[in-house]
Amino acid sequence: MTSRIQHPPLRIRPGVSRGFAVFLVAAHSLGLAVVSALPTGAPARVAMAAAVLLGLACGLYGPVMHRFPWSLREAVWRGDGGWALIFADGRELEGRLLPATYVGVSVVVLAFRCGRIRTCFLPLSSDNLDPDLMRRLRVRLRLTGTVKWRGSEGTP
Repeated sequence: MTSRIQHPPLRIRPGVSRGFAVFLVAAHSLGLAVVSALPTGAPARVAMAAAVLLGLACGLYGPVMHRFPWSLREAVWRGDGGWALIFADGRELEGRLLPATYVGVSVVVLAFRCGRIRTCFLPLSSDNLDPDLMRRLRVRLRLTGTVKWRGSEGTP
């Protein structure tokens, strides 16, 4: 006799992550340093620096602050195992958790298929999500067995 365990819904609504913001600023600052050291003409360096700064703005405004209309702002893991994905503009779509989901020691990046070809990501860390909610999410991800674990605590 098998019984299916019904879990209560898990509402994941991350805040702004200062750690992700610091990482993005540091990585893009290094990119600007590399661009300034390239042996190319000034117009090419300016164009590359503009691209790096645009990438920084998109990274901060999208995945870190969840401000773009298409940014994933909230994910609800329902008791039946399905996912409801809520975007910054208020749209709600059904999502399917992908095996590309990353579960590390201190960071979880949820990867979803929302629609036929669209993939959405929700980066989570201990500074943008309640620690108890992060623990419950990691436990439930481990129990479902749908993702591969990375790090020392994920080994069987």
